[in-house]
Amino acid sequence: MLSSLNRVLFFFLAASAFLPANARAGGKLDDATLRSLKDATVYINVQLPNGRVAQGSGFFALEPGLIFTNAHVVGMLEPDSRRPKKVEVTIRSGEANSRTLSAELLGVDGDTDLAVLRVVGKDLPPPLKLGSTKSLLETQEVFIFGFPFGKQIGKNITVSKTSISSLRKQKDGTVTKVQTNGGMHPGNSGGPVTDTEGKLIGVAVSALVNTQIHFAIPAD
Repeated sequence: MLSSLNRVLFFFLAASAFLPANARAGGKLDDATLRSLKDATVYINVQLPNGRVAQGSGFFALEPGLIFTNAHVVGMLEPDSRRPKKVEVTIRSGEANSRTLSAELLGVDGDTDLAVLRVVGKDLPPPLKLGSTKSLLETQEVFIFGFPFGKQIGKNITVSKTSISSLRKQKDGTVTKVQTNGGMHPGNSGGPVTDTEGKLIGVAVSALVNTQIHFAIPAD
């Protein structure tokens, strides 16, 4: 959210997906894959019960019309949170074919900081498919899609190139957090994080202020 830029942690999301592997050499997404990822990433504007406005990112996944984002983006991270007054999502924000739709909040899970929305409309972007983090390696290049600082710096999507700096694991080897070397900012909440093949390996979830230590929840 953009309501407190000086907090110790910035929260983003947990959810994941992948697209067919189509990548150019040299750490670049091919045109078709890049376009698909951009189309599937949406800008989210939320009117909270107290009248304040929150901004974030989200993405289509699982089935047509479903959008995933953070619970904190819609102001419902805590168990006693009230439902937002209004949630709107903008598809292809800043482009000539941009459009804004009202979204229905289907549910939230505070433990994973996850919220699920639904929009209804024609010609919606295809949903992303679930991916995995089992083959991730430190130094691997990844891309972060979303709308850092909301519309303060413009309506168009931002695609940031970064790399994996650490894989935080439990004792049994399960990856619990994917640490990246920067690339996440307030407003990226809910935006997908992909590898160079366009596979979504996680979603930005937190960042330590004034550091390059940023985290994503693994796709698994």
